[in-house]
Amino acid sequence: MDAAIIFSDILIPIAAMGMDLTFAKNHGPQLNPPIRNREDLARLSTFNPEKETGVVGEIVGRVRDAVGDQQAVIGFAGAPFTLLCYMVEGQGSRNFAEAKKLLFTQPDVAHELLDMLSDVLCEYLAMQIRAGADAVQLFDTWTSLLSPEDFDTFAAPYARKIMEFLAPYDVPRIYFPRGIGSYLERSLTVPCEVLGIDWMQDLGKAIACVGQERCVQGNIDPTILLGSMDAMERRMEEMLAQTEGYPGHIVNLGHGILPPTRPEMVGRFVELAQSAKV
Repeated sequence: MDAAIIFSDILIPIAAMGMDLTFAKNHGPQLNPPIRNREDLARLSTFNPEKETGVVGEIVGRVRDAVGDQQAVIGFAGAPFTLLCYMVEGQGSRNFAEAKKLLFTQPDVAHELLDMLSDVLCEYLAMQIRAGADAVQLFDTWTSLLSPEDFDTFAAPYARKIMEFLAPYDVPRIYFPRGIGSYLERSLTVPCEVLGIDWMQDLGKAIACVGQERCVQGNIDPTILLGSMDAMERRMEEMLAQTEGYPGHIVNLGHGILPPTRPEMVGRFVELAQSAKV
């Protein structure tokens, strides 16, 4: 591999803010009680990341020492809107109805929570940079729930605030807004060096949209690696043909790797990526 991402759970900062976080068997994370009004916000607080989440920084530093100068280490955090979804819903969901209800019935509360999360994540990612991260990624899984206008209102401004805060650290910043292929151009308001592209978007069109100003990262469907080697190789060839000669493409999956993926599939994926013409 060319880089290792410190893929810590996105809910770690939420627990440090004061929410009760548990993981129920077969049901994923449970956050109780959920945030549903301004009074609930009073239970939350910002925190010192070195003191409350120092284990994340420690791991970044240990991996930095272990991989040496040959590979990059990438810090990681969930973006404010995605974290809001879990905090308001209280758990995972297909449509996060309670979270979206808050946006439209109590937008002032939503903005107050998003602003608080932005402040927390600025310091949380800065801590990871100080610990040795060569780059940082802001992972916005649930932007797929938003209309273009709502993305402009509830997601982009807060991702932008974090990226602007991190600019003086002079490390590459990666923003991954999942599921917004139909209005990808709106993500360009978020300053970053790399834009993550999920597998539901045409990579060639994404590059045409992004232009030469920033790199793209992605976008093979992770489930391709669960199939045959031949099918995966064909899909890789198709993707690499789209970006041949384009120096700003970081070959990657279009979302996280799945647990049943066989190591030999990953090995071949990396081999094909590293042999591509750039």
